Amino acid sequence: MDERPTESLRDEHEVLKQRLTRLRAMADGLVGAVDRTEMQDMFDWLVSELLPHSSDEEARLYPLVDELLAEHGGASSTMVLDHVALRSKVRDFGDAIASLVSGAKGQKARELRDRARIITFQLEAILQLHMHKEEEVYFAAVDQHATPEQLAKLRRGGEEGPEGPAATVGREWD
Repeated sequence: MDERPTESLRDEHEVLKQRLTRLRAMADGLVGAVDRTEMQDMFDWLVSELLPHSSDEEARLYPLVDELLAEHGGASSTMVLDHVALRSKVRDFGDAIASLVSGAKGQKARELRDRARIITFQLEAILQLHMHKEEEVYFAAVDQHATPEQLAKLRRGGEEGPEGPAATVGREWD
């Protein structure tokens, strides 16, 4: 079978994911003694590898994706994926909290608190980035280019209430 055109980019992402795992492990270790060499190595990697990778994607990949999405649609797909991730993290948070309030004790309670704390940081990061993208790109596009008819449809949509998967992510605790 022929290699996908994006295979080299996918390979780069695998390397990035492995390094992110190391970054996370390093961050988890910051509660104890600080390994300055490891921290400097990680910072050097971020500057010498991650940032150039990002710049390269902006220069080569994103213009092509802009063309393809303009031609074939799906420009908001990445934002929908953010919503999927948010729903998943909300469910994970609910599971951790439900276990905590059900009376977990000792080491299990500490693990659940740590898990809830991590999920909270993840939710915050995803949500902050998501809202920043909406405010800088989507809201700006609507503010500058939407017709009165489109604006009326946008306003009506908010009056109908939650629908779909978001409405199904609920949890009640005793």
